[in-house]
Amino acid sequence: MFFNSIKYLIVILLVLLSLVVNAQNAVVVKDFKPEKYPETEWGPDNKHFAHYYIRYSGNIPIYGEKHSEKLLLSGNFATAYIYRYKIFDKWDIGTEIFYENSTSVIKKQNFNLFSANDEFKRMRLYENGFGLTIFSRWIISGNTIRNIGIHFDIGAFVKYSAWPGLFKYSKDADEKIRIRQKSPDYLQDLDYGLIFRAGKDNFAFFARYSLIDKSISLNNINYYRSPFSAGLQFNLYVK
Repeated sequence: MFFNSIKYLIVILLVLLSLVVNAQNAVVVKDFKPEKYPETEWGPDNKHFAHYYIRYSGNIPIYGEKHSEKLLLSGNFATAYIYRYKIFDKWDIGTEIFYENSTSVIKKQNFNLFSANDEFKRMRLYENGFGLTIFSRWIISGNTIRNIGIHFDIGAFVKYSAWPGLFKYSKDADEKIRIRQKSPDYLQDLDYGLIFRAGKDNFAFFARYSLIDKSISLNNINYYRSPFSAGLQFNLYVK
């Protein structure tokens, strides 16, 4: 009982401390708003700026009924380090390196394309890749020492999948079966295409179109994967 009371007391003290610190920061921001930070060329509105981000984009149907994957469950999760260089007041160029995990969940009626065993309950294709993006950024408004502002990017990407594979799962009353087939021949290692991004400060809409034909043909049967994905990006930087 004593240790539980101490634990709750520590939590309350930490919460109160964070409120005090935030309140002090608010006063500092209000009283001190320099036009630029001294002795630095780094910042959202300066010559150089870099930060991390995370994003998720889901696959968007463009093939109609031909899609072989479960679109709501198929998509890409990525984390990246992004750098941009200011050319003019409203125009930047930039690059980013990213890690991405991609998943394509296979519809039940397409299981026979990848396995003769019809006992499996779930199947999915997966890719773990590293990539590079080059982009051009236009600033619309709101670019300050603390904010990226309203902006949009247009660019191109290339990605190499180091560990692609097929995952198969089955479960009954007696056992669970998990099979991971690594680097099958029908999965491509290389991907490239175009990207579009539009956002404000910490949040952005992200869209990408792959110029690689991502469909798979096995035994004269086609498995269609959408080359188009869209989602949200969260920029991680200190204001």
